[in-house]
Parts: sequence; C-alpha cells; structure tokens
Amino acid sequence: MSNILEHQRQRLEEIECIEEAISSRLQRNPHLVPDGNTNVLLPSKRQKRPWNEMMQQKHELRYLSQQMMNKGKEVKDTKESLKEEFINELDQLNDPKRTFALFDEMFQDLQSKAQAQAQAQTSTDTHSGSLAVSYLMYSSTPKSEWIQSSSSSSSSSTSKRTKKKYILSEAASHIDLNEVFAYEEGSGRYLDLRLFYSWYRDHIDNQSTYTEYLSLWWVLPYKKEKKADGYNEYVTQLYTYLIDFYRRSHPLNQIPPEVQINDHDGNDLEPVEGAKIFCGSCNKWFTKQSVYQGHLTGKKHQMNKVKQLEPIIMLLVTKYLNEERGATITHHERLPLMTDRERELERINNEGYGSEYTSVDENDEDRIDSDEELKNKNDDDDEDDDVNSKDLPIGPDGRPMPFWLYRLQGLHRSFECEICGNVSYKGRLLFEKHFNNTKHQQGLKFLGISEDKLVLFKNITLISEANDLWMQIKKQKRLDAAELEEAVEVEDNEGNVMSVKDYNDLKRQGLL
Repeated sequence: MSNILEHQRQRLEEIECIEEAISSRLQRNPHLVPDGNTNVLLPSKRQKRPWNEMMQQKHELRYLSQQMMNKGKEVKDTKESLKEEFINELDQLNDPKRTFALFDEMFQDLQSKAQAQAQAQTSTDTHSGSLAVSYLMYSSTPKSEWIQSSSSSSSSSTSKRTKKKYILSEAASHIDLNEVFAYEEGSGRYLDLRLFYSWYRDHIDNQSTYTEYLSLWWVLPYKKEKKADGYNEYVTQLYTYLIDFYRRSHPLNQIPPEVQINDHDGNDLEPVEGAKIFCGSCNKWFTKQSVYQGHLTGKKHQMNKVKQLEPIIMLLVTKYLNEERGATITHHERLPLMTDRERELERINNEGYGSEYTSVDENDEDRIDSDEELKNKNDDDDEDDDVNSKDLPIGPDGRPMPFWLYRLQGLHRSFECEICGNVSYKGRLLFEKHFNNTKHQQGLKFLGISEDKLVLFKNITLISEANDLWMQIKKQKRLDAAELEEAVEVEDNEGNVMSVKDYNDLKRQGLL
C-alpha cells in the first residue's frame, strides 16, 4: 500500500479506537462526564467510584481526547500538505477492468505487516497484540500480574483478574497521580496553601494558625496589605496556583473565561494610531514590544493587575473551587483529632482498595466486578488470591474471621523487621506494638545501642538505618561534650582565666 494512504488509514483506525475507549468509560461510569454537562444522560446501575480511580480516569480521558484531536489534525494536515500526491495515489486505485490485482497486492502487504507487528509485540513485555487492546482499561497490567480464575457462571469458563491499581490503559500508563498532585493535595481533594500561609503569617498576622488562615485567605485585599512587602507577588502567585490546581483537579473542564486574565485582549477596542499591543490590566496601548515589556515590570502595572486578580480569585474560589475550599478546612480541622487507624481507613476508602482484585473479561472491558457484586460471588472469588479461608484467624465464635474484617484490620499486609531477625508481622497494629517488645529492643542492644537511647529508634527496622542513626547520636554526644568542656572556665594560680580543656593541656605540659 502507498505510504500516504496507509498513514491516513492508521491514523483513522487509531481515532476510532480512541473514540470507542472514551465511550466505554463514560458508559461504565457516567460520573466521569465533565462538570456542567447536565444534558448528558448515560444509564448506569453503579455507584460513584473511589476518588483516586475517578481522578485517574479523568486524566486518562483528557489524554485520550488530546490524542484524538492530534491524530485528526495530523490527518487533515497530511491531506492538505500532500494534496497532489494524495490525489495521485487515489487515482492509482482506479480499476476499470476490475481485476483487483492492486487490491490483492495491498491486502497481502497489510497482512505481512500485521504479522510482523504481532511477532514484534510477542517478543516484548506487552500483552496488547493490537492497537484497540492498548486503549482498553486494565491493559497496563504487566503480564506477570494477570491471574486466571474460574467464572462463577460456568466452571469451564475462565476470566482474567488483575489489581485495581492497573485500571489505566496501556496507552495512558504514564499517568501517575503522585506526579500530578502533591501529597498534601490528596489527589485533588484539598488545596495546599502552606507557602502562602507562611507569607501571611510573616507580613499580616503572626498570631494566626493555619486553620484560621484557611477560613479567610481568599477574601482580598487584607487589611494590612498596603504595608506588606511582596503583596502583589503573593496575589499573583496565589492566582497562578489556583488556576493550575483547577486544571489538575478538573482535567476535563475548560478554564472558565470569567476567571482568566489576558493582558493582550484589546479586540473590542479601537487602537490608537500606530499602537499594536494592548495591556488589559492598565487599559493602555503600546507601539513597541520593548516598551510593553518594560511596562509589565512597573509598579503601576503590577498594582492594576492585582486589582484585577483580587475579585477573580474570589470568584474562582467561591464558585469553581468552593467544594475543595470547604474540604480543605474540614480536613485540617479534624486531622489532629484522628487516630492512626482512622487515617488508614480513610486512605483505604479513598484509594478504593476494599477489594484489591477485580475481574476483567477480555472480550468486554466493561464487565468489572463492583464491591457489592464481589460479595455475592462464591467464596473462592470473594477472597484475595493470596489468602485462603483456612489461613484466616479464628474469631471468638470459633469460626474464621470474615475476610472483609481481615482486610479492614490490615491483616492481609505483612511488615518485616530486619533488626528482629527478618521476622514478619501481620497487620499495622501488631507491627507498631513490636517496637516495644523485648526481641526488638534486644536486637538494638546487640548493635551497641545504649538502653537510654532505645526510644529514639522507634519505627526503624533496617540494621543499616539503626547504625547510621547511632553514629549520628554518638557524634552529636561528642560535640556536646566538647562544647561543655569549652564552656567551663577555671582560674590558675596567677589569676588567668581559661577553659578546662586549655588548663588540662597546659598542666600536662608542665607549664602550670
């Protein structure tokens, strides 16, 4: 087949695959539809998915949409830039005698290329085998992670199971929420305003707490802002962060025009003679780019820009980030009151690890088991593949502990301690308690650590880390002793005042 036609065909095929992938995700989870699209109604019996799963798929849909637009633009540009070549190749397909000789040749060429591509993919660590499969959910799962399990409907049929964390497609496997959001942002749930709070505390109110700041930070200007150094930069950086956060936390939404600022927007105004560049903040025209660039750094421009940004920030926060603003306040108010167990349960709920594995039908990517469906399955399907019901702890009723309770208490996770001789502890609670046990403390003593310093080694499980910390403690102890020796002064027989160290040195040399 000719290069141009084959190139166009491949791009159109990929566009079709991307369209089907987007459609299947929205059909599976209508909650992914962008905010404001109230006219879009998609039937679904499923409840809203865990937060992290939702955010992952929103970013995936954004990526797929961009890819589809890029492929479409590539097809259009190729057709326009190579218009004559394109027409010539189409003319070559004209077959008035209808011998289909050229068609057979092109078809055989496509078959040979498809076979070569399949062989190349077999030799690599991918499992897609086709362009369409690379856009399916869970196709990012490594070969070694797939698990074959018997279907509940038929003992002869099998389905593939994988971990929920591999929900992204192979094409979008590069998306990582840990790289998109800072830890304090909770995958887009909360605003991280700590740096802005530091400036506020240093320049506005040094008595305010972070929680108090969270209740008023968007109400601009502050009372003391005229006397505060760096206020203009503070407002500018705050606006930049909020716009960036909105883009990351609402990846399928466009930035609302009413919260955008554009210094070059002068299309509705009639320019003065010779003027080319317009400053929207100052409502002023400029004739030269160099003069305009110098104007941007001036105090007057910065003040006018900030006056524009103050109401925009208020609108952006109260209308478009109001849910995140409230969640941030609530989160930081209750965070100090939560126990470690409550924090862990909240993390599990947000990440959606209640049932870590999920079933995937190769022929239908939408057949994913929800948590409720998993509970109604047979016992073998309901349990983790690495845990058998016979291995579960016995409860007070003499029966094995329910698997959901086993998972809730974190007993499906093991934590190893090298200091205890590579002993493995099941569950976070037992692992935390073992630091006060005789076995762990005896292991620390074997490393030469004194008993009065054992409390400093809590949560350390590696021998190398314990040795490093002990070396630092001993070094600091020597420095403290040297400083103390230098600090204590004595007087010799002649009334000369000196440190104890110098006195002892002189006395050993017989000079005193």
